[in-house]
Amino acid sequence: SRSWHAVTATQIQGIPVFMSTELLQASLQQARVSRTVEHDLESLCWVIIYALYTHALEDMEAKKDDGMRRALSQESYLIFSAASTEKLLRLRRDAFSTASPSFASVKQLKDYARPIHGYLSGLVDISWEFLRNLQPSEDTRGDAEAVSEQYWGRMDKMFPNRPRTVVHAARSDPQTTAEQMTAYYDFFLEFLGDFVFELSHQNGPKK
Repeated sequence: SRSWHAVTATQIQGIPVFMSTELLQASLQQARVSRTVEHDLESLCWVIIYALYTHALEDMEAKKDDGMRRALSQESYLIFSAASTEKLLRLRRDAFSTASPSFASVKQLKDYARPIHGYLSGLVDISWEFLRNLQPSEDTRGDAEAVSEQYWGRMDKMFPNRPRTVVHAARSDPQTTAEQMTAYYDFFLEFLGDFVFELSHQNGPKK
């Protein structure tokens, strides 16, 4: 198995809006599920998107741009505002609907980020694409091995030219999962580090 450990619905803990979709489904159905490294990466991406909306809303309030602030608030509401697990899952299904363009659900956030910095806009793009690819499909739901294979196959398509010494090596070897996860966490950290460096270099030292 590529999982870390199996947990029951009563053992699933966390802030719902930041939890992976598959864990939310298991909690709702009172099902046993294998908690995987993919679940934690999905949680990280939800935290990033939430933090970006929070920053954007505070920025627009400070700049007294009521129009943009309302647009951002309405958009984030359609992703994060849910009083129940059922509603949260419905919001996610709507956000990642195949009937909509890839970034339609975060259009306002992208519009906010684009003129500020290329790295900020890129962070929105990458985080949202990771989230889209991490959503379980009907034919893999509840099967940790199938979900993992589906996910890493999608990641290969997202980053076909990115050097990976582990991801393509012995896919049937369950020991490769930790290295795969580390590689993509490193990718995020590298991107975030470059973003912070660029901003610091652009703004210069504070006097």
